[in-house]
Amino acid sequence: MVATDKSAASAGQPSSALSIELGYTCNQACAYCYNPSRGSRGALPQITANNAPTADLLLRRVARLLAAWNITSLTVTGGEPLRHPALFPVLDGVAFAGKPLQLITNGTLVTDAVAKRLAEYRLAAVQITLNGATRELHSEHVGRDSFDEAIRGATALVAANVPLTGCIVVTRQNAEHVAAIVELWRGIGAKQIALSRFSPAGMSLERMQSWLPRRRDLLTAFEQAQPFARAGLPISCTVPVPACLLDQSLFAPIEFGQCAIGSPYQEFALGPDGALRLCTLHAGRLAGGRDVLDETWDLATVVNSAEVAEYRSHLPEFCQGCAVAPSCLGGCGASSRYRGDGLPRALDPLVQQYFAVEPSPQLLPSVRARTSVGAEP
Repeated sequence: MVATDKSAASAGQPSSALSIELGYTCNQACAYCYNPSRGSRGALPQITANNAPTADLLLRRVARLLAAWNITSLTVTGGEPLRHPALFPVLDGVAFAGKPLQLITNGTLVTDAVAKRLAEYRLAAVQITLNGATRELHSEHVGRDSFDEAIRGATALVAANVPLTGCIVVTRQNAEHVAAIVELWRGIGAKQIALSRFSPAGMSLERMQSWLPRRRDLLTAFEQAQPFARAGLPISCTVPVPACLLDQSLFAPIEFGQCAIGSPYQEFALGPDGALRLCTLHAGRLAGGRDVLDETWDLATVVNSAEVAEYRSHLPEFCQGCAVAPSCLGGCGASSRYRGDGLPRALDPLVQQYFAVEPSPQLLPSVRARTSVGAEP
């Protein structure tokens, strides 16, 4: 059981959301995987079955953060959390904190029995990703034939009255199929759609050239999703899209998120090694990778530390002088491989891909006025 101090907010403690990564093992090999411990560019220590944290250790770490922060919500994720033996003991423990709680899973290990057990926690949502409305397209994205398993898992959750969020990662391969995928999610019973975007971070950096969506791919995806949003299905774009790439207001009521790092809406990632990161996509560990159980670390200072507070001022050179840069931040900082060394980070690859080809007026006028931006690659 994790104790919680219900007076945290009134005591002036910093607020933040928290994502708890149980481990990094997974039964899929997704082309869009942002796991920073996998692939040749892995930047975090490998967490295997032999050194994975126990439920007791995980809960002691969460308890210390709950005591230091006013945590607004908790997300349990992985790797694939249902492969971790500590999942249900952790859910048992954090449920007593009284915070909104969600689970991110690929759904393939969700049986009727698992769904009924998850229903007992009154989760705010369970998120599952489908990247195609056909077995072939989804399997191409996730590296194995798991289409039927994911649908069975999602259907079991709906039958058990667990709120289901259907996620779609928009790639160059599936953008023109978004309407069919949303229709599939709506038929299964998803309460909302998280329309993400391929974000080259962690393992997926190695696959950027063939999977990164182009501007026309994103336009197609949002155009196909918009009628569903207008019909009342809540749809949000959960990974930032640079504001210079497209006019987001044209796709209302789809909601577009911005990078939350350094804002009251930030969701820190607590890794299985006990270290904190700016978010689940970022590889760099705060405070040199110290374990949150380190008693000499005043965790109350993390939220407003220089590593966090100065993040929003480290903009790509391309974004300097842009009126929306303070909120846009140039897109996704993790996908631009933010170095954390005080130097301006690189431009989001979604925009950067246009600099290697012949000039052509493809992007918004504000972009064309400041640089020569290439045609569609």
